[in-house]
Amino acid sequence: MGLNLLYLPNELLWDIASLCITRHPHEGYAIRNDDVVALSSTCRRLRAVTYGTLSQDLVITSERQLKAVAKIIHTVAVHVREVNLFLDVDFYASFKTFAARAPSAASPFMALSTLLSQATYLQALRIRVTQNHGERSPWCRPFLLRPDGIPVGNILESCLPHFSFPNLRILELDAFSDIKPLLRRTPNLQRLRLTQPAGFVEWTNAELVSAVRHVPKLSELVYSASSLRLQPRPPSGAGPDAVTAFGLPIALGRTLPQLQFLDLRSSWYEPDAVFVPNEEPLDLETLCEILRYLPHAQQVHLPNFLGDPKEIATLQFAAASDRSRGAAIQKLAIQEQQAVLEASAFVPNLRTISFLRPSASTSGSDQCAEYTISSLSRSLRRPSRIHERVILAKHREVDARPLSRSHTETKGWNMPKIQKAGHLSSRDHRTTATMLVEAGGRLLGEASRMLHYSALAAARG
Repeated sequence: MGLNLLYLPNELLWDIASLCITRHPHEGYAIRNDDVVALSSTCRRLRAVTYGTLSQDLVITSERQLKAVAKIIHTVAVHVREVNLFLDVDFYASFKTFAARAPSAASPFMALSTLLSQATYLQALRIRVTQNHGERSPWCRPFLLRPDGIPVGNILESCLPHFSFPNLRILELDAFSDIKPLLRRTPNLQRLRLTQPAGFVEWTNAELVSAVRHVPKLSELVYSASSLRLQPRPPSGAGPDAVTAFGLPIALGRTLPQLQFLDLRSSWYEPDAVFVPNEEPLDLETLCEILRYLPHAQQVHLPNFLGDPKEIATLQFAAASDRSRGAAIQKLAIQEQQAVLEASAFVPNLRTISFLRPSASTSGSDQCAEYTISSLSRSLRRPSRIHERVILAKHREVDARPLSRSHTETKGWNMPKIQKAGHLSSRDHRTTATMLVEAGGRLLGEASRMLHYSALAAARG
């Protein structure tokens, strides 16, 4: 005889409900909760069991849903820990339209501010686009994109005049800029991610440096930078300007003493994720200068190439032979490895550093040269501190790691894998529904065995 689901204890029912939530395969946050909503609608007991699960991780995919949640947020505010908004074309366009207007009841910013002001225990806020590429992706609508992002400073200042979010630790925004008013209200922020296709324009870099002064505890920063300058490029013939060419990472290091993870690369999606390189060359002296201001850094990812410009020119030359390209890559790899070996002496905790360089293929895609640094055992160390570490280079062609995207239109999630330079391919994995059935079956089987053994024990007693 089959076992009724409602015979299970509340703890197992809660575990089953938590498995109904579709989560990002890499980041782990909720991206879809339709199955939990359906489960909670079956009976009062399941509604009571799933109440906390639904309230803890809010997933919002439309403006209508945002306004509906804002009306009832006061009833569940004490349970809310994460708010994840996923923007399709219409949702994104609404934010862009109302960003330049005065606050009103029709504005999604007003509903968002109502939600945030009530969720006093909020730990993570994400406002991301639904898809990288496709009909519902804002990235594929050039008329929606702004090179400086959507400035939301004034509207947030008006909607959140006296509120603060001391518990907020994670903030991830797509194509939003001028977030200084928001950062002033999040003094304990630890992770900040600001992304936009091809990167934000150069003059927004100074805005970022000014804004992050209010979050001194920030340890992880991901920012799509089209340029690492804080000042405009000087006229030709005015002499070298290596310091100004890399003013952004130096200023960030000065402002954020606890920074451990820094990623300044930007990507483009047509339809696959491709890194967008920075054409300014990086030399050893400048790299050491950057790392001096990042004493606690563990991972640093820069969008520039490091090495002899002549070798880079060889890779960019379409008519170059495969032999010439291979020789250029070998020389660049030697130069990069030596530079990493010397520069890592300034940062004792550095574990990973990467650069972008032109690919040897004719596809125009870019290659990410990533180096992993491992410390040697004390018994094996040599007298020179430069040789206290082993540099492991990934000479294969790798591409942009998958960003946090929801793909809420499909229940299955295609896991990305590396196929060739500058492109991400995907393979089909088991859907969430399949995993849910298997996990639920295991839990039901375990519960059946427990009840069976209990019945045997009672009979023997």
